[in-house]
Amino acid sequence: LSFVLFRFYQHKKKIANELLEKNRLITDQKIQITNGIRYASRIQNAILPSLDMVKQLLPEHFILFMPKDIVSGDFYWITQRNNKVIVAVADCTGHGVSGAFMSMLGISFLIQIVTIENTIESDKILSRLKNYFNSALYPEGIKTEQKDGMEIAIAIIDPEDMIAEYSGANSPLLMVRNGEIIEYEPNKTAIGTFKNDNGTFKRHFIDLKKNDALYFFSDGFISQFGGANGQMFMSKPFRQLLINIHDKPAEEQKQILYKTHLEWRGNNEQIDDILVLGIKI
Repeated sequence: LSFVLFRFYQHKKKIANELLEKNRLITDQKIQITNGIRYASRIQNAILPSLDMVKQLLPEHFILFMPKDIVSGDFYWITQRNNKVIVAVADCTGHGVSGAFMSMLGISFLIQIVTIENTIESDKILSRLKNYFNSALYPEGIKTEQKDGMEIAIAIIDPEDMIAEYSGANSPLLMVRNGEIIEYEPNKTAIGTFKNDNGTFKRHFIDLKKNDALYFFSDGFISQFGGANGQMFMSKPFRQLLINIHDKPAEEQKQILYKTHLEWRGNNEQIDDILVLGIKI
């Protein structure tokens, strides 16, 4: 009997040690993966425009940027060409690592199109971006069921002439003027899909006035579940919120949006990346 008990104890100890070793390996792998994601986050942050540069180009602005994970599928990109400020806000398919790689691909293409090719018409930027994505994602021109790409809004602002132009791929631009909201509608197609195969986009021209407020956003804020009934925040309350805050200083607008999101979300998990960019003229 003692021998049987001893063998049972030895077997149990062996299994316990094997479990400990497997758990250690899993923990080590998790640490390596997390470290890799954090490194990807540093790369992603490095290619986003610096806050100092954005402040110089857009003195009165805010950026509410809340990735769901360490890295984000949402991104913003801002630069200056020919005394015009180019602003892009995009929501890539997926979030986390997959979304982040799509966002870095998008920024790389925008740099090529705007900075190197010197394309500064909003509709042409999106057409070129669509072509680049289709070439990268579907090199043989083969359509697939998987929809990789992004929804994006592009605006080109001329602060001297007080004129802006906008084009969008499934991402509208909102402007609040004197307490009223104006929506500039995008083309109903996302970059990277095969809809709207002719690759053309509408180009809206906007006469700006002092104290106008422009808002770019992904759908993360609107689609967050919360409140008393665990429902989505939705578009209508979001737009009313922008009307309510549009005349406040930019940083105060950001804080109100942030607090509103936290109060609405409560104990619920954040379901998507969140990006809202506001500009006061």
